[in-house]
Amino acid sequence: MWTEIQQVQEHQRHELVLTGPDVAKRIAEAGLDEHLYNLVSVNFLEISKTALTLLDSRLGNLKNLTRLVLHYNKLKELPESLGKLSKLKFLDVSHNEIEELPEVFSSLTELHSINASVNLLGKIADLSQCVHLTYVDVSHNKLEDFPENLCSGSLVNLLDIKLNANQMRNVSPEITLLTGLKQMDLSVNRITVLPRELSECQKLKEVLLQDNPLKDARLKKLIDQKPPKFKAVLDYIRDHCAPMKTAAATEAAAGKAKAAGKSKNKKKDGGGDEEVDVVLDEIVIMQGTDESKRVVCKPSVAEVRPYIVCCIIRNLQLDVPAKLKKFISIQTDLHDDLCDKRMAATIATHDLDLIKGDITYEARPPRAIKLQPLKRSADVSAEVLVNQLRDEADALRKEKKRSTYSGIHKYLNLLQDKTTYPCLVAADGTVISFPPITNSDKTKISPATKNVLVEVTGSKSLAVCKAVMDKLLLDCLKAGLVVIEGEKTGTEESGDDDVEDVTKAVAAVAVTPSSTAAKVLIVEQVKVFEEAGELKVVYPSRVDLNVSHVTVTRS
Repeated sequence: MWTEIQQVQEHQRHELVLTGPDVAKRIAEAGLDEHLYNLVSVNFLEISKTALTLLDSRLGNLKNLTRLVLHYNKLKELPESLGKLSKLKFLDVSHNEIEELPEVFSSLTELHSINASVNLLGKIADLSQCVHLTYVDVSHNKLEDFPENLCSGSLVNLLDIKLNANQMRNVSPEITLLTGLKQMDLSVNRITVLPRELSECQKLKEVLLQDNPLKDARLKKLIDQKPPKFKAVLDYIRDHCAPMKTAAATEAAAGKAKAAGKSKNKKKDGGGDEEVDVVLDEIVIMQGTDESKRVVCKPSVAEVRPYIVCCIIRNLQLDVPAKLKKFISIQTDLHDDLCDKRMAATIATHDLDLIKGDITYEARPPRAIKLQPLKRSADVSAEVLVNQLRDEADALRKEKKRSTYSGIHKYLNLLQDKTTYPCLVAADGTVISFPPITNSDKTKISPATKNVLVEVTGSKSLAVCKAVMDKLLLDCLKAGLVVIEGEKTGTEESGDDDVEDVTKAVAAVAVTPSSTAAKVLIVEQVKVFEEAGELKVVYPSRVDLNVSHVTVTRS
């Protein structure tokens, strides 16, 4: 039995990583150790950078897997038993030689993310049952047609699709069924004509179309402009491209319009129908002003962690211990789930009133970043901090006889081989955040915090960052972490004027007198600018937080 497998078995660990030259040599000589398929308690499995060509059907025994990483191997196909992994959320089979994704994907209903890039795919499986999907990457394959299996009205959470570097000749008009789609990469294909329906995707903000043999020379010139002008491209497609809408897409659009028009629910009582007003929780979005907090994003972050969105929450109730604990718990759960263990995105929260002036988001050499990390009493450079954390991780791993890191230490690999690290810096020079590792103890939230600045940074896409922020706000509202009119708070007894003002604001935005039972979350927009002054992103914008179960009021 391989040592790594024996350690997992003896110590009942939940993670197993098999990678590197030594593992590759063992697999080449004798194949995978068959004892691997008995590790039913494992929820994370990585086998990478080997000459592995085949997985045994007994892979289906590992029914507790939530993350499966099989990148940089020589896999030709995936076993049908993959469909038995009903808890699987993240699958990475990139950089292999796979020609087809099996139909068993319809059984993987918990999937959030699929990366099957750099393979030999000629078609993909039906993913319509994977209703939690947010990210699909099938770039650098051999797809000749736009995958119709991706165009399903059930994929309401699908935000980001990468189809670049294929051989596609068309874009399906049923793309309009993807009502949550925000970003798509169709560059480096063989597309000659674009359908008007592409511009009808309500939330689509970024679509990359470079290096396609488009017949419309004006459109091609517009697409090739730098920096990309996504809105101008989508407007041109809407005004100049012909529609190719199918009956299925038309029917779906009509159904959605009908559903959107319903403002009342009906319930049956004693044989008759009675209309009942539905009281929904509410998010009030306050538009930023010239005096509002701004973030300036420098070009130096482009190669390390290019995406960022921010907002301010004005009425969280953090002076109640249970609510402060829940707020932290929500972030932890998102880091493990939607943030993909911080690989896709990282959340940081700050006491807004402790931040001086505007904020700069930039990348610096590790020695040039000085901050006071959470739960530490003095400033330290990022270089020293990372080295300390690595030493702590190695010592703890040896002490506990583990094969993997835990806690904050498991995120250190995200900085591997980086010559610069990202950071957020206040106007007075204070480094307030060092994603994806930690943020500053000087601006940490506490029971006294009244206004919370939330930042989400990421390396995958802006759409993922926005999805994380959407979920954070909705989870805070659902958990009732807001100041509610008439509810006694810890700071209310001390006569805090700011808390009273926020309470009045909540009352002022109530939709009707009967809405006092509803919870209201007040969110202020934050704008992110390029260093040259051009607006990069604002959150929440009009395309964000478009949900049916919450009333969103934009002031």
